[in-house]
Amino acid sequence: MIGLFGGTFDPIHIGHVDTVSLVKRKLALDYVLFVPANIPPHRSSPIVSPEHRLAMVNLAIKDIPGFKCDDREIKRGGVSYMILTLRELRQELGNRSLCVILGLDSFLELPSWHQWTEILEKAHIVVMQRPGWAAPSILPDWWKEANQSSIDELRMQPHGFVYYLPVPNCEVSSTNIRRRVPRSLEKDHGLSPRVLQYIRLHRLYD
Repeated sequence: MIGLFGGTFDPIHIGHVDTVSLVKRKLALDYVLFVPANIPPHRSSPIVSPEHRLAMVNLAIKDIPGFKCDDREIKRGGVSYMILTLRELRQELGNRSLCVILGLDSFLELPSWHQWTEILEKAHIVVMQRPGWAAPSILPDWWKEANQSSIDELRMQPHGFVYYLPVPNCEVSSTNIRRRVPRSLEKDHGLSPRVLQYIRLHRLYD
């Protein structure tokens, strides 16, 4: 079973890494692909270039077993639609189980995604549910039909399920890091030392 975790990673921080590590362990994923977006379709444009964001992801996860950086969305260029990435991965992976890892906030916006109804035809969705976030009291039919509580079922089927996984709150955010880095020489920014060094070297958020 393989995980996919996409994002702008502007910059990637320990909250990303620690939370996805928990997901990987709980689901016994074979590996997780970190996929930096080239141009995110649902957020404002990243502050730094795709190349810098890709380099930071590589630095943040390089020594973590089972974590891999995937540059296909940056190589593809243009707007990074998840469905395009899933189509490519499904061709590569055959019938292996594939799980898109999302925060509940992102999952709630799924119906606004490009060709969103095809996503569950290509992958499962693992929803990271942090304290304080709750699903709507009335769920649409597609959501209710896809709900799954068994990890074994996720493993047996290549796609089609929505699985909820409680995760701890994360006090770190990329937005706050971007604000703090230029004004502080502290080492504790919620970044790995290698990523912080890279940001300083290239003066990315000055």
